[in-house]
Amino acid sequence: MKISIIGSGVYGLALAHTIGLNKKQQVYVWTEQQIHEEQDNIIISNNYQEVIENTNLILICTSSKFYIDTIKNLQPYYNNQPILIGTKGFTDTDGYFYDIITKELLKTQKCGYFAGPTFAKDFYDETPFGLTVATDKDTYILFKRILPKYAHLEYINEAIGLEICSVTKNIIALGCGLLKGINMNESAITLYLMNSVKEVSLLLKHFQSNSSILFTYGGFGDLYLTTKDESSRNFTYGFKLAQNDDLKEFENNNTVEGKVMLEILINIIKKEDLNLPLFTSLYEIIYCNKEINLLNDLNNL
Repeated sequence: MKISIIGSGVYGLALAHTIGLNKKQQVYVWTEQQIHEEQDNIIISNNYQEVIENTNLILICTSSKFYIDTIKNLQPYYNNQPILIGTKGFTDTDGYFYDIITKELLKTQKCGYFAGPTFAKDFYDETPFGLTVATDKDTYILFKRILPKYAHLEYINEAIGLEICSVTKNIIALGCGLLKGINMNESAITLYLMNSVKEVSLLLKHFQSNSSILFTYGGFGDLYLTTKDESSRNFTYGFKLAQNDDLKEFENNNTVEGKVMLEILINIIKKEDLNLPLFTSLYEIIYCNKEINLLNDLNNL
């Protein structure tokens, strides 16, 4: 069986390692680097055609910054294979959500989304982890089959709500990091966290998604991991910002998806005429140098 992973960042390579544990599976990883490497049953290539031709499943794990360009580059070689998106992001252009945009660009309905409480580094420990998969039943069964038995998967049939949860958890982690950085205790941080989740539920409702998605691996599970562990790049960025650390080196060496997505989310909030004060306040702190007063903002809700 051939599995294709688009994106050779830490998450894409960690996923390739996990799938590649089954030596009967050929795992092809697309990279933007001008290289061609074979490591046992894992092949790394910058040739789109080689990577996705005759593949059984495409997993997209590229950076959100390059997501739409990557999908456009796939167009000439794509042959209606099932796709699962692991990239955490959306856009402020028409469509907003990667699931919708991918279906339109590739003219397919075979597109879904996956997310869960997993750090890339933990895949190498080969210990249990959970993922929520929003797709059709056949693709879900295929994804489950190629992963080790210690992978716990749960099925849902709605991608947009899962995308909202997977993006906003990175944004909320920025706020938790900020509060930790100004020495707020866990009670105060949890107060902020839970009120932020209320804003996520309003987003879900606005886009006609079921709020029960919050109770999945890709909902509260991913949110808990990202906001409570200092391994989270988004949490660490917020913490360092509050501590007035020099962030240039950190941003050069790390992709802070939450910061990028926060700006896009604010544009969506304005377009959709939504009232989400905590997300708005966080944007003003990070992009407009507003004083860190997230907890004071709670008093005004």
